[in-house]
This record gives sequence, structure tokens and C-alpha cells, in this order.
Amino acid sequence: MQRRVARLLKDHEDKKSIDLMRAVFVEQKMDKQHIFNRDFWSWQNKGHPLKNSSIWVVEDDNGMEIIGQYINWPVLIKINDRELLGGITIDLLIDALHRSKGLFSVLGEQAKMDLDSVGMHFQITFPRREHVHNSFMKKLKWIKIGKLPFLVKMLLVERLQHRICSIFASRQLSGVKDSIRQPHNDKSHSGKTITFKILDTLPEDIDNVWDIAKNEHQIAVVRDRKYLEWRYFLKPNGGYSVIAVYNDNVLGGIIVLKIKKMFSLAIGFIVDILCAPDDELIMALLRRAIEEFQQNRITICGCVMTKNNRYYRSLLDCGFVCVPDVINPRTYTLDAYIASDSVDGKAFLNLDNWFITLGDWDLI
Repeated sequence: MQRRVARLLKDHEDKKSIDLMRAVFVEQKMDKQHIFNRDFWSWQNKGHPLKNSSIWVVEDDNGMEIIGQYINWPVLIKINDRELLGGITIDLLIDALHRSKGLFSVLGEQAKMDLDSVGMHFQITFPRREHVHNSFMKKLKWIKIGKLPFLVKMLLVERLQHRICSIFASRQLSGVKDSIRQPHNDKSHSGKTITFKILDTLPEDIDNVWDIAKNEHQIAVVRDRKYLEWRYFLKPNGGYSVIAVYNDNVLGGIIVLKIKKMFSLAIGFIVDILCAPDDELIMALLRRAIEEFQQNRITICGCVMTKNNRYYRSLLDCGFVCVPDVINPRTYTLDAYIASDSVDGKAFLNLDNWFITLGDWDLI
């Protein structure tokens, strides 16, 4: 058997990558099998507003098929006052007949050596399985930044309360009111007129929101209009609901929702949130999200949210709780490899400096 060598995928080899991905997704019963097709592959790897994904591959002995691949999805990250390009490692896949032959290391080491040539200063990944995380640590010498908090809220009680309030509203029972429904056009306690709109396209002034909100975070994926449009509006079969909040007709922020079946349950996910640093507007967005889930008869909702930000504190105020590791059915970890002195390693490797949501990678 010849020694395997990894190389970058060529422009005309799309089908080879697609065939491998489809086969592994089906074989391992991955969620992506239900939405994966050529359009999805093109969106993910050739449609990104920054640049194409960097895809390293290894071939079989005859050079006819790809038996392993390693994708770096491009990502622009704000680190303090700078923006640096890196990669999010996704879809690291090995054909079933060629596992346990060292291909993981061959692909990962080649990607590390090539980062400078593809213009990337770092790699990050969000492994969902412990053995994959361990492989990054032991075989590729990556560094674990930390486990990401997963928060959940049970909506059944509020659904029942809302139903009772609806039934008996005409009786004007004193002391009974819906604590979840946020008026769609009403004065808040501070005198603001807060309104909502479900979006089918992003307004131009979303960049103004990012320019204000980014100062709240030391490290975060750049959430400008080009990125958000690609991520949530151009993704094939994305199935997202994007709700905007307005303060006196001025865009204050957006929240991205998705209903997904997991563990035989329909779960409402808060995929992403971007809002001006205004606690009242953030709470209004979260309450509107909860209302949307209730209207769809969802009994549990969840999200990933790093802790040192307004969103996390507001989630707690809305009744979300952080799931302890010992009972968490699926953990989320952030690992990293730094390839450039341009990256402030001390800041980059401290999870407390990060703002991360489920929308920052390809899970949902």
C-alpha cells in the first residue's frame, strides 16, 4: 500500500467530494443526509462571501475516488480591534473501508502546513464526539479552549398558562396575565415603541447593528450583512425563521430560530442573536422567540451561548437554565490551532473572551 498524501481539492473534482460526503452521511446516519445535495455542497464550499472553502483530500490507490477529506470553512473573526481570516474545520470524513489507517493525521497535518498558503491564521472546530476531540488534541496537537454552555427552557408550563389565560380572559380574572407574550406594537416600560417583523431578506441597516454590537465582544465571528445573508437566507433547506426587533422604527437587532427534531422531540433552537447593547431589546427578542415556539406547540427550546455577555444573562432572566455536563446528552466543545503570530494566543484560547452561538458552525 502506498503512503497516502493529502492535497487540495481541484476545481473540477466537486463530484468526488460530494460522493464521499453523501456516502458517509448515510452510513453514519448524520443529520446532514436529509438536506445534503449538490446545491448544499456548493453553498457551503463555493458560496461563502469571503472565499471558497479549503478542502484537503486523499485518494484511493488508483486515484479514482476520494477516500478522505478535511474542510476548512472560511471564517472572519473579530479579535479585539482586528479582523483575521481563519477556518472552521467541518466534515472531516473518512470512507468506511479506510478508517484506522492514519488518514486523519495525514489530512490534519497537511492542512496545518498549508494554512499560510490559503491565507488562514488559525483553525477552530466544534467536535461533538469525544473521540474526535481527543484525536485533535493528541494527533494534531490542537488546544481545547473549553466546553460551550447549552441552555434550555421548558415551555409546557407557559403553554398551559397561555391557554388558561386565553380561555378565561373574558372573565377578567384579576392577577392572571400572560407573562410571555410581548406586544407586537406597544410602549415598553421605558417608553420605547417596540415592534417585530419576520424577515424574508435582511435590511441594509443590519450592518449598523453589528457595528454597535461588536464592541461588546472581544472575539466573535463577524456578523455583517453579507455573512448573515449567506448563512441564514441563502442556505438550501435552511428552514430558519429570522425575526427583527425595532425601537421606534429603528432596527435594533435580529434573532434566528429553527425547529429541529432531536432525540424524538421537536425542539426549538435559538440559533443566533445580534442586537444593540440594550437589555430591554434583547429581552423583547427572547420573549418574541419563546412566543414563536409556543405558537408552534414546542415544549422545549435551547441554545448555545457563551457566558460573558448580555445575551447569556438575559436568557437566565427568561428562565433558561444551563444543562450540567453530567446530564447533557450532547456536549459542545471549542478546539483551536493557531498558525500565525498575528493571533493573540492568550486572548484567543480563553473561552471567556468569546461570543459563540449555534450559528457559528454547521450543526444547525
